[in-house]
Amino acid sequence: MIELVTKYPMYSLCSSISVALLHIALLHSRDDRTCYEVSHVLTLLLFDEQAKFFVGGNKTTTFSVPNIVKLRYKLPFRANTHYDKSPNRCASPPDPDPLMTGLPLEMMRITWNAAWHSGMDTLVKTLAANKSLDSDLEFSPKLKLTATDRVVSVTSHVKQGLQTGIYDISNSTSHYAVSRSLTRLLSYLVVRNDTAVTNVFHTLDWCGAISRFVKVTPSSSADESLLLDILRFISVVLKLTNRAPDNILQWVGEVLYHPKGPLIGLLHRQSAREAAEEVSEPVVNIKRSLDKSLLAFISAYNSSLPYLLTVRLKFHQLRGDLAYKLLQRLNVTDAPHFYNLASLEGTLQCLMHITARPGWSQECTEQERGPLCCQVLSCLLEVVSAFHIGRGGTSMSFMGKGVTKAATLCLRHLAYEMATLSEDQKWPKNWLYSRHSDEVTGDPGLDWMLTLWAYRDAEVRTAGLGIAVTLSATEEGRLLLTANCKHIPGGIWAAAFSILLDQSECSMVRQQAALLLVNLTSHSLPSGSSESDHKTWQGPVVMDTESQVSLTGLTALLALLHHCQFYREMTVLLSSYYPQPTIQPSVTSDLYQLSASASDNTLSVLADAGLVPRAGSSHHNTMSMLQSSGVSSVRMSERPGAIGANGQPAAQQTPNSSSRTTPPTTRDQGQGDDDCGREVNAYENVTTPCLVSSISQLVRNLMIQAPQDTVTSLKNESLIPFFVSMIDASFLEGIQVLTSSQQLELFFSELVEMHVNILHLLRTCLVHDSSTRMDILQDKVALGGIMSLLRIFSDVTEDTHSCCLALWEAVLSFLTTLIQVQCAPAVEVLAQVLQKQWVPIADNLQRILEGEFGKRPLYVYCLNFLSVMCSEEGKLQSRKSDDDNTPTITKLFNMSLQPDVEDKDATQVTAGSRFCKALVTSFDQFILRKSESPNPGERIHVITALKCLLSVSQSAKRTALELGLVENLLEHVKQTNSKLNMNMLLVQKESNKVKDDPGIHELTLTFDLLRNFMYRNEDVKMACYHSGLHDVVHKLWSWSQLHHTLMVCVLSLLTTYTAVCPTATSSLAHSSGTVTGSAAGNKSLVHCVIKYTEKGKHKDPMMKCLYGLLANLALSSECRTIIWKSNFLQEFGSLNPKRSKTAKAKGKQILHEVLWLELLLNLSFSLEGQQMILKIQDAVDILLEFLECPNSRQQECAVIIIRNLCCHSSNKPKVLANDKLLPRLLQCVECDDERLKTVGASALWALVYNNQKAKVVMKNANVVPKLQEALSCGQEDNISEKCATDIQAIIQTVSE
Repeated sequence: MIELVTKYPMYSLCSSISVALLHIALLHSRDDRTCYEVSHVLTLLLFDEQAKFFVGGNKTTTFSVPNIVKLRYKLPFRANTHYDKSPNRCASPPDPDPLMTGLPLEMMRITWNAAWHSGMDTLVKTLAANKSLDSDLEFSPKLKLTATDRVVSVTSHVKQGLQTGIYDISNSTSHYAVSRSLTRLLSYLVVRNDTAVTNVFHTLDWCGAISRFVKVTPSSSADESLLLDILRFISVVLKLTNRAPDNILQWVGEVLYHPKGPLIGLLHRQSAREAAEEVSEPVVNIKRSLDKSLLAFISAYNSSLPYLLTVRLKFHQLRGDLAYKLLQRLNVTDAPHFYNLASLEGTLQCLMHITARPGWSQECTEQERGPLCCQVLSCLLEVVSAFHIGRGGTSMSFMGKGVTKAATLCLRHLAYEMATLSEDQKWPKNWLYSRHSDEVTGDPGLDWMLTLWAYRDAEVRTAGLGIAVTLSATEEGRLLLTANCKHIPGGIWAAAFSILLDQSECSMVRQQAALLLVNLTSHSLPSGSSESDHKTWQGPVVMDTESQVSLTGLTALLALLHHCQFYREMTVLLSSYYPQPTIQPSVTSDLYQLSASASDNTLSVLADAGLVPRAGSSHHNTMSMLQSSGVSSVRMSERPGAIGANGQPAAQQTPNSSSRTTPPTTRDQGQGDDDCGREVNAYENVTTPCLVSSISQLVRNLMIQAPQDTVTSLKNESLIPFFVSMIDASFLEGIQVLTSSQQLELFFSELVEMHVNILHLLRTCLVHDSSTRMDILQDKVALGGIMSLLRIFSDVTEDTHSCCLALWEAVLSFLTTLIQVQCAPAVEVLAQVLQKQWVPIADNLQRILEGEFGKRPLYVYCLNFLSVMCSEEGKLQSRKSDDDNTPTITKLFNMSLQPDVEDKDATQVTAGSRFCKALVTSFDQFILRKSESPNPGERIHVITALKCLLSVSQSAKRTALELGLVENLLEHVKQTNSKLNMNMLLVQKESNKVKDDPGIHELTLTFDLLRNFMYRNEDVKMACYHSGLHDVVHKLWSWSQLHHTLMVCVLSLLTTYTAVCPTATSSLAHSSGTVTGSAAGNKSLVHCVIKYTEKGKHKDPMMKCLYGLLANLALSSECRTIIWKSNFLQEFGSLNPKRSKTAKAKGKQILHEVLWLELLLNLSFSLEGQQMILKIQDAVDILLEFLECPNSRQQECAVIIIRNLCCHSSNKPKVLANDKLLPRLLQCVECDDERLKTVGASALWALVYNNQKAKVVMKNANVVPKLQEALSCGQEDNISEKCATDIQAIIQTVSE
């Protein structure tokens, strides 16, 4: 045992073991074996920490000690050894020690002193304060910091260096000192180029240090030079800062926009070029640099502002005043080569940054918004026309191109500003312009804009088309564009289609052309063959060359689409889809040449219209096919069957030549020596997500305009699979992770926008095409990808956040439409698809329902989706069995979202319970607390969603019950009833006005919700019972009689309440419409229902509700008694089944009889009820007459009632007294209806069982041969086993 103890090292620390071993050795000192064992064990305990135990594969243990132990001690046994040299032995340092010399010693000194002073910050503060470090030294002098170490420590510390630089600026006595400190600060910011450094810098008061230098107007060249350095410094700081703090932007704005500040004044001083004759060249250079830096500073500041300014940033930020000041600098009156192009371009670029944020025109103190925009527009149009008309003197000028580009972008911003904020509906007319000169004076038009579409720079072409897109957003703008583009072959439509379908044009230009067509097709187009009034929008106008008839509107648009082979070109376009954020440099260089050739192509078309002069060389281009009647976008080399540059059919080159990860490249085209013979052959170009997005919008508009033609064309070209294949949730998730980068953030937003527009297009396809619905339902992979988009979310910036919410809206809208048009099949497929990714999607849906995102349209879309899905799921539940293993929405709602929880007693967290909790909270907020909702109809959506959810999810019902929804609903009903009574007392309303009372509508909604809540849930019904639902409904009975819809809701509620719940059913017999007392006598709710039923002349829905409720009440003893005492059942004797046998029997009569039979059927399930039936006059005769009615439901109910009557021995003599009984039952056994045959056989077996008189009657009636014949015929027809067993039992019993 002692040896076993030593196998556990923990015991070696216990001194009592050692004492016990010594005690044993002393007691057995004469026993050598015992002493040996004790010494053995003590040795093991002594060297336990140094020894090793090696356990081999054969479970043998090897003991080993270090070799030094064996050499130093005399062990009592021969042990194995290890470690001839200790691994912990330190090697002797070389001489000299490297840690004591050179860089390691410096590192040691810095690290030691930093640790000694509890951190680098404290050390640097001590060094900066010039405090002595030698007085309290308690360590080796070798670790003392040298002078170099002190300087390096202070200088390399970023925060201390920044603080020192700011301090030096505040206490500087010369311009040179300030400039030197600014340079030092820039070195810290630029060298590190780290966000953490800029964040530290903004926590320091650098604004206060330099504020005194930007508040005084410079009076000398030295002051101007200093101001130049400061402006450059601020510009660099703003550019290095990803998102500048609000206090920094506020301070810079106050400095910039101060009316008496020097910066505004410097914008109006005499330019350096004009002052060149009066001052020296160095001073002129300083003035030029200052002017340039000031404009760059303004641009940098405006670029740092958020897109929409917050309230706290609008103080002193009068961007309109600054724009007006810049406008005064743009004095364009002479020829372009006399301008100060550098200053002009800088001014325009500065104005471009100012106008890029909306709302700038509202921040002008000197002029109103409208006049300011008109002045800016007039000046910019003059600049564009002066520098671009004819592409004359600026064709080779780099500066001239910069002026044109900046001015065009300013015009695009201005167009958006005017379209957004202008109160004048005719604002597009201000864009008409004509350049006046001594030689030519023309009518105002849009020729200046059309020439921009042919510019060599793709950004200018994009901006030019963007201006047209903004103008076309209004009807006035569309009319203006159409009227001023008539001289172009084919008009504005032809030009837009030409640019869009030009495969050699760059993607962003084609995107603007597509958006232009989107606006042109966004309103309904007339259809006809004659032109209407020019003041109304009529769409395209083309000439049918065969019939020589002018086509307008939709007819012309369809002809135009067919002529240019639009959908075939869309196949080529979508085949070049490239979803990557960057393009390889080699491709970029080729694309530059591509855009240049595309601009030449457009230029040639505009030259045909006389807008621009022709160049010396003639270009064969893609747009030369523009004709007066339309446009053809297909080049000869791209037509179906044509041969491309590499010898393959062009139609086959583009779709498969590029993959989704590798961009297509351009091919080198042969060039002749003569420019006149140069041809622009087919190029391949990439299709970006933005272009696909705009194409999706255009195709959607075309489908709305002409559904049948568009659907047919999409099917013929198989375009819908193209769009579906572009939905890639996994790729979006990969980009989503990288949205911290600004470039990828923009690309992510573009991808999301593309998905949104594709989903809108597919949703429109679902509405107009049934085959598309089936294709989408069958493609579960694509449907799963669409569902996966609900997992995409990024809140890095406000833009990505809003894009993701828009994506969720599109997905929910698409799914809602899919369920609405396909109903049950769509819900079944969605359940299978959702099963794989239900948990993350349910989490996001819960966040929407909880109002986390605060976007109400998304909230409503989510409510509608849940309502439609649960509604269709409820219809499926009634048709499916409970043991069905296929996934359903109900199972998903009741599935635990935390499967790893082992506590079985804990309440399971399910999607149904989460959704219910969020909806109940909203219901309490919008309904019970009467809070004002921004959307008045939102409460209807909340109630509908909660109602539908409760009808299918048991976990949701449990949660709602725990949250006290029953008590809240009934309390809400009581309050509404009190208000109705109060209104009736205050105002004598007429009966027809009672129906319009909002309280009636409120009661209807509440009762519908409560009915779905208690559906198939006994716990909810018992909660309603304990809360007094029967008394509440009884008090509202008088209001229900005045309103048909409310009565239907009340009866449906009571029917659900009394279904399979005896306690709830009995409570109606004891309800009271008064405050106190019980009404089991004459005024219970059962009496009210019977009395209302006896009035008659009810419509079919009301009859079903009344008799359905009475059928439930017939299962309760108390209610049966009330029904019998009211003599209501005697009306059954007045039924005449013979009228139902005729072909002319009305549906309402048959329905009335079926409802009566169902009521008696429930009565027949109890002995008391059977006695009541037999007491009705001629009840058995009437039931037997119903057996001959053609309606199967009448026959079925009648034979079941007779069968139930035959089951009790006391009833059999009364039933057998009827001579028609046996023949009619035999007819049932011999009929073809299997169910009727089974029940008839069961009735005969119940009649003959244990009844001698029945046996005799059947023998005398010779029933056995007929039953045997029926049995033999039934065996051939495969009758049910129950029916065959009953017939055999009858034959055996009667034959005895």
